[in-house]
Amino acid sequence: MKRHARKMNDKGKLLRYSGNNKSKRGVSFLQRIFVDEKMRPDGNYSQKGQKEREMVEKALELYRKYREMILYLIFGGLTTLVNIFSYFVLTDVGKIQYLVSTAIAWVLSVLFAYFTNRVWVFRSTASGAKAIAREMGSFFGCRLLSGVIDMGIMFVCVSVLGLPDKVIKILANVVVIILNYLFSKLFIFKKDHPARQ
Repeated sequence: MKRHARKMNDKGKLLRYSGNNKSKRGVSFLQRIFVDEKMRPDGNYSQKGQKEREMVEKALELYRKYREMILYLIFGGLTTLVNIFSYFVLTDVGKIQYLVSTAIAWVLSVLFAYFTNRVWVFRSTASGAKAIAREMGSFFGCRLLSGVIDMGIMFVCVSVLGLPDKVIKILANVVVIILNYLFSKLFIFKKDHPARQ
């Protein structure tokens, strides 16, 4: 008796196909591990296979639900690395003055943040030189604003109130991350641009 397995179609429904054809197109690595390999010859899932399949489905559901925030945090961390790496290269290799290096590193990291946010995080549909220039200008402007807010928080809390600078810096960065996300989602990459052709 032929062993059967299942695959997901584009609407999320389970479809049957012959389990002998393991190279069938459209069957992902995860499907082969958690669907095909865990099914009994009668076409039903084993208890272990069912649990693993449910875990994968829950993980994918959580990712789809929080995809934007997850990618934002990942690329935010990479943006920080770009900033630090650029600074070290400019100062140690290029022998450029530290303030100038800081400014260049900031520009490079914001450019990196803009393109990753545009393409992968918020999936901007803005097209045309004018629309993209406006979008990029808004992004840089908002990053400048959040940078000023960061400095303002540090000045008030450390210089005026005398609170510990390292603790305030961490808290200020949390505020800046939240503000940058809100600026990007609600203002810069809001979904009201004409769709790409």
